[in-house]
Amino acid sequence: MINNRKLMLGHLVFLKRDHRLFWQSIAKDIGKNATGYVDTVGNATGNVDMCLMWKNYFKDLYNYLPSGNSATEFFNKLNLHQISCYKHSFITVNEVKDVLKCQKKNKSSGLNGLCMESLIYGGTRLSVHLSFLFSFCIYHSYMPSSLMESVVIPLVKNQNGDLTDVNNYRAIAIANVETKVFETILLSKIRSIDSSDMYQFSFKQGLSTGLCTSVVKRTIDYYINRGSHIFACFFDFNKLLIGLIIGNFLVTC
Repeated sequence: MINNRKLMLGHLVFLKRDHRLFWQSIAKDIGKNATGYVDTVGNATGNVDMCLMWKNYFKDLYNYLPSGNSATEFFNKLNLHQISCYKHSFITVNEVKDVLKCQKKNKSSGLNGLCMESLIYGGTRLSVHLSFLFSFCIYHSYMPSSLMESVVIPLVKNQNGDLTDVNNYRAIAIANVETKVFETILLSKIRSIDSSDMYQFSFKQGLSTGLCTSVVKRTIDYYINRGSHIFACFFDFNKLLIGLIIGNFLVTC
């Protein structure tokens, strides 16, 4: 009891000084009993078997279903609204430079082994070549295979959970650095007009899931404190993209 009280007082001191140090201390206390390494995941044991297991697992997980006629329908609709996009297809050198200024350093390299620093400190001449490359990709509606390559890495969801459970891992894809720059430029040019976006909190600049979680808690407290009932429905989107029919998705967008 005394140790827990001292621990709480220590956390309060951290909170008054620096909230970042406070949450670091909390994470440190929670992760004391976490397992650092396992040599078995699922039914695979050893580095070679686990690599093959993850390869097959992610191959089955993220492959999309046949789209049937949906892809053809999408391209037909696209042709009906075809407009001249020449002025929108050219990526300027300044756009490349501005995006490179926003890129983070000391990050893992992609499949080609290049780090982001090689582009950041590459100079104006490299930015010129990148602007031509990106402009050609947009104008000709073609991307080289190297721009679409990525390395899929499993990350642990819950460090205190069962590290041998396949479902305790999520995948991240590390793309090549030139692809990251290209995607950032495209993102600045693409804006969604879907009205449902106002209800999205995660993966959105300036927002987080903490905000919507607070709204849910306050709503529940409002009804409970007034002696009323409240009914809620939750959806599990952990494997939302499994079996995604790309063609149908494009048609409905």
